[in-house]
Amino acid sequence: WVQMPEALLSTGVKTGFYNNPPCQYAGGITNLEDAWKQWTSEIPATKIFLGLPASPSAAGSGYIPVGDLTSKVLPAIKGSTKYGGVMLWDKYYDDQTGYRIKVMLTLGGAAGSYYLTSAADAKQVATYLWNNFLGGKSSNRPLDAWKQWTSEIPATKIFLGLPASPSAAGSGYIPVGDLTSKVLPAIKGSAKYGGVMLWDKYHDNQTGYSSSIKSHV
Repeated sequence: WVQMPEALLSTGVKTGFYNNPPCQYAGGITNLEDAWKQWTSEIPATKIFLGLPASPSAAGSGYIPVGDLTSKVLPAIKGSTKYGGVMLWDKYYDDQTGYRIKVMLTLGGAAGSYYLTSAADAKQVATYLWNNFLGGKSSNRPLDAWKQWTSEIPATKIFLGLPASPSAAGSGYIPVGDLTSKVLPAIKGSAKYGGVMLWDKYHDNQTGYSSSIKSHV
């Protein structure tokens, strides 16, 4: 998900740590870490990017579950001055799994963990949250889903993603009165409550939703 600036194209190396047992993750990080150290010490590139499959079906071997990547692999390699970021193979599989977005959410915005390359990336985060949390694809009710997310995702803050009008989404619109009297009182006690995000400014301009809830957020 890291987009290399033009200035790095001649000095950055993108390496695939998968489909190659001697250097890939297989439940333990020893092989991957050893290969990473070898690449960063022997290759005179300014930055080296960790290449990974975005789903188990994207490669024959070497897939790293999100939890293992964020808790084991990245902490082991990010100390290198040559660490440039992570690249994924490929966009098709990432679109299917939401791998990149799950990693972003799990890291919780830790400095240097990732960066959003464009407004479209930010939109993708919002869309992922909406589709998988409050948009009807989750089997849990919103408040149950909120408890699940805040207990399982080690992010510093989690924002409640909502449509700013009934026409902004196919389902999941919460009337202002219900949001302020039922939903927010139930979730604001969480230490991970970060606020409310709305989809999107166009619809909010039409309804004034944000102005109506601002004093309660």
